[in-house]
Amino acid sequence: MQVITASQIREKARELQQEGRNWHFHILYPGCVFNTQSHQYALVLEDRSSDQTYVTYSDKRFVKINQELLNIYYGDNYLENPVSEYNQVNHASKLLNQVDVFRQNHIPWHHHMLFPDCIFNQYPGKWNIVLEGDRPNLIFNELFDEEPLEVLRQLEIRYLERN
Repeated sequence: MQVITASQIREKARELQQEGRNWHFHILYPGCVFNTQSHQYALVLEDRSSDQTYVTYSDKRFVKINQELLNIYYGDNYLENPVSEYNQVNHASKLLNQVDVFRQNHIPWHHHMLFPDCIFNQYPGKWNIVLEGDRPNLIFNELFDEEPLEVLRQLEIRYLERN
C-alpha cells in the first residue's frame, strides 16, 4: 500500500469516479481485523482498475471524508432517506438485526463492504459485508451474489446516526 494524505485520497477518488474506473474505499478502526496499524485509524482506497492501493493513517476517525467518499461513489442522495422509511430489508439481513442488538446493548460497532475483488475479501466473487462489534469475537458477515446496496445504505445510516 502506498501511503498518501487524506486529501490525496479524496482527489484520487474523484478522478477514478470521473474516469469510470473500478474503485472503493475502507475505513479501518484501531484493532479492526483488517487493520495492520492497529493503534490508528486507516483510510484505504483500492483502485482495482490498476491494482493500486493507497492508505493514510490518523488518530481520528475520518467521519467527514467517509461521507464525502460515499457521496462521490454512490451519489449525493445515497443516505438521504431516514432509517424509519426502510422496508423488509431489515428482516432479510441478519447484519441489520445484529446492529440492533449491538445498539440495544451499547456495544460500539463498525462495518465493511468487501467488494468481490477486494483485497480483504476472503470470498472472492461474492459481495461480503463484515460487521465488527468492538469486543473480542464479535465478528459477523453476510455474503451476497448481487451488490447489497440497500443493506449497506441502512448500515451507513445507522453508523452515521451514532457519530
